[in-house]
Amino acid sequence: MDHASLYTPEAELAALRQLILGKGERRRLRRGECFVRRGERTDEIAYIVRGGFKYVRPDERLHERIFDFSFEGEFVASYAAARNSC
Repeated sequence: MDHASLYTPEAELAALRQLILGKGERRRLRRGECFVRRGERTDEIAYIVRGGFKYVRPDERLHERIFDFSFEGEFVASYAAARNSC
């Protein structure tokens, strides 16, 4: 389930989706390429047309640990940027 849909009415998500698809810049990320890195500030939001994202963070030994996924039809954004805009 899209995390945004847990908190945002479908009408608002549909409008955001249309705005991104109609006016946004299409960008293709390759496997392993980061949308945003820890500590970076960004005001970008993405809508996944094809593929998916994994959310990772380091554990206590600095090994990469996956803690979530987003897939086609879902939004991706920097949590810090989204939180600061509220």
